[in-house]
Amino acid sequence: MEHISPLQSLSTSRSPVMKSLCRSTISIRDRQIIAQYLRDAEKDVRKSKVETMKLLAAIRTLENKRKTLEKSMEFYRSLLSPIHKMPPEILSTIFMFCCDENELAPQSRRPPAAIVLSTVCGRWREIALSIPALWSSVSIRNNGTDPWSSSTALLAEMTQVFMQRSKNAPLVVVLAWRPDNFGALLPALLYLAKNSERWSSISLHVPSAMFAAPALGSVSGRIPLLHRLNLRACNGPLDKLDIFALAPALSSIDFNPDTHMITLPWQQIKSLTLRESYCRNPYLILSRCPNLEQLTLSSIGGMSDELESTEPVVLHKLHSLFITLGEEEEEFTFPFKFLTLPHLSSIVLEKDYYLQPNDWDQTWLHIQDFFHRSQCNVTSLRLHESPLHGPRAIAFLLLLPALEKLHIQELQDEEIRVVTPLFLRHLTVEHGCFSQSSPFLPRLKDLSLNVYGRNLDAEGLANAVISRWQPPGDIGVESLQSVQISVTRDVHTCLQELICLENFRAAGLQVDVKFVRQELY
Repeated sequence: MEHISPLQSLSTSRSPVMKSLCRSTISIRDRQIIAQYLRDAEKDVRKSKVETMKLLAAIRTLENKRKTLEKSMEFYRSLLSPIHKMPPEILSTIFMFCCDENELAPQSRRPPAAIVLSTVCGRWREIALSIPALWSSVSIRNNGTDPWSSSTALLAEMTQVFMQRSKNAPLVVVLAWRPDNFGALLPALLYLAKNSERWSSISLHVPSAMFAAPALGSVSGRIPLLHRLNLRACNGPLDKLDIFALAPALSSIDFNPDTHMITLPWQQIKSLTLRESYCRNPYLILSRCPNLEQLTLSSIGGMSDELESTEPVVLHKLHSLFITLGEEEEEFTFPFKFLTLPHLSSIVLEKDYYLQPNDWDQTWLHIQDFFHRSQCNVTSLRLHESPLHGPRAIAFLLLLPALEKLHIQELQDEEIRVVTPLFLRHLTVEHGCFSQSSPFLPRLKDLSLNVYGRNLDAEGLANAVISRWQPPGDIGVESLQSVQISVTRDVHTCLQELICLENFRAAGLQVDVKFVRQELY
């Protein structure tokens, strides 16, 4: 910056003369002196203004330089933060957790996670763009409120960007679209279909008419990596579907079996989820899946009179059975009546809607027949608000002598309980008492209970757990290794009895007792 010299004033040099004029009569010469003074003063004012502007400009320049330095300091100081010590490999892993699903949405909503990460800073952008897998998960949804009808080009452009940036990474695609205006999805579907060779998992919850779209039909025979398929026609079952018939890697399917004439590579399916069917189709499909290992039945049953004369389907490789019950009584009966599972080791029973079988005696006969003909050793059971409660739950558990893991989530209805005083008496191991009957759940090692405090026999529960901690070897009961108990509401009635179980943690038992003071709605 150039040096600014002091202002040389012309008018100041005349100040003594001008002061003397204040006490005298102004002559013609005095008037000339005054006029000259005013001219000099005007020049001085103009010079002062110029010098003032120079000084203000210098101040602004210094102020701007200061702000620039402060921003620069702030930026470079941020480089000392711990995040910049983190190697790109770790950041990449964190980014992957953030981008397990990139939902492509209109501009009015939040951008996809991968886009957000790539706009934070230059370093993050370079890392994000260097990870094709970060861009390989794409979800497109329209629940009827998103303005996709006016953003068709934007949706197609976003889809194209993700296809380009994902490069050769396997794709996970979710399409969920309401029946109205599915034409807005078709341009984006073209970009997805062009990359069908990279499809690893695809979920299609779309109108039936979309399955007939040429873009979707073009993927037939071009899905070598597809291993998981989820199909749902949102406005009725499909009449015919064969575009996924040639899928050499397909091993997991989730769909509604009411779809007619669906062609899939059933022989290679290992994981199958069937949803909401009350006809004979589930039975027919299961009979085509000899290599099935995991089966989920969600609201499957009803109209079993169509299958009265059929033999149960034998699935030798199936080890996990997950049953979600709806409103029909036959949903609980179906798997036990129509399946034989010699290697079944894990069962999950849960409900979407509370179901109380009317003809329990007949249902119980089917359950007994199932275990008798299957001769399976079930080691894990999860009852999540299931219809098995009270004596029925005990009777069911008596059929599972090999059980090692038991999880029970009770219903909120206090009249319907699994963990009753009778259940706890069965669970309690009597030390030193001779009994000719077989012990209850002799191999139980992991116990998890989510119960409600009201009317809970807390003392009986504590005694049952304690009795199973390192029992005598001659009674044929294995020691518990893990206990998790969660009590909701009315916890004051059982707090003192159950909190003592945490003392066994020091002895080696993995104990976790929680009390949830939830209000009754």
